[in-house]
Amino acid sequence: MKARNRQPTIKEIKWGNNLYKIGPQWVEIDDIGLFEKLSRYPQEFDVVSFFDWKILKSVKDKIRIKKDLIITSDKNAIKKISKIPFIVHQAKKEKGETVFRIVNYSDSKLSSYQDYDHTINVIVYRRLGGLGDIIMTFPVIEYAKKQNPNYKITYSCPEEYLCLAENNPFIDHLVPYSIEATQKEYDVVIDLTTDCIKYEMNHQPNVTMNRSEIFMHSAGFDPKETPRPKSYLSDQELKKDYINDKIKIGLILESNANVRTWSKMLEFRDDLVMRNDNFVTFDICKNEPKGYIKLKDSIPVFNQSLRDIMEILNQCDLVIGPDTGPMHMASALNIPTLWLFTHIDGKIRIKNYDPDITHFIQGECGL
Repeated sequence: MKARNRQPTIKEIKWGNNLYKIGPQWVEIDDIGLFEKLSRYPQEFDVVSFFDWKILKSVKDKIRIKKDLIITSDKNAIKKISKIPFIVHQAKKEKGETVFRIVNYSDSKLSSYQDYDHTINVIVYRRLGGLGDIIMTFPVIEYAKKQNPNYKITYSCPEEYLCLAENNPFIDHLVPYSIEATQKEYDVVIDLTTDCIKYEMNHQPNVTMNRSEIFMHSAGFDPKETPRPKSYLSDQELKKDYINDKIKIGLILESNANVRTWSKMLEFRDDLVMRNDNFVTFDICKNEPKGYIKLKDSIPVFNQSLRDIMEILNQCDLVIGPDTGPMHMASALNIPTLWLFTHIDGKIRIKNYDPDITHFIQGECGL
């Protein structure tokens, strides 16, 4: 944790038994209470922390912090700290104190290690779901690995989404996100969990970067270099199993967020199939929609695994749907798509996908 005075003067602050002199140059702050207080006065002080200091607030009066070390003799604090991500047990001291080390205490980005010729152990993780958000983290991994093949990259996210990263040639290890997964030895830790929300909130209504670009920026790379998000299928999954003599259209019937769902999707499907014998639709939804009726040339795809949905989308000639996870799947597989956007800016959301086959309609559209 560091702080500096925004004015070209030195301010002396008495805190506990210590006197802190905070001038225009960055100084180390070893007390969470003081750091929290300084953060409340952004007009007077700049503050920065390279780990999530808030997770230690409950034990702040029981610990000492020296750069990347946490020292305490309090049994309750030891128990709590042992369960915190990216903090590992370091040693026991003769005075009954336990020393922990913060393993992501670093302001280094992936871009800082591009000239190293030895293996760099990296963990890239996202604590939260959002199927599309997981897919949009993949470009930074691809770019990082191409910049330095010596990166040994571990990717971690909630277990239900981890399968999306299978067969990705730029990832060395897949690990479900957990406390235990974070308490390993890594040279670089890249957290892609919260930066996108912070950026979008701070730049409304003028958001110019989508989430893949935000993730690139978080890792220290130029957002303009963002690769297309990609997903990878196995040889078995690439086999074509469905009808080949008709045009296959994937229809994403609903989004988990009702505000993104197009209310006329089933009506559109009925009209499409009834008018043209050359079309067959894959009706894709997490669960069977209320009032759903199967047509002769429609194939329900409900309650399927994410890998099964990817396999089906890969066989489509076109995929149509709202801003939702399976649309990201299709675009990541480089399948032609037509996105239906309501309130989210479509041109920002899809701009890293292939522009020749990725198109969108903004706002509610008629049949």
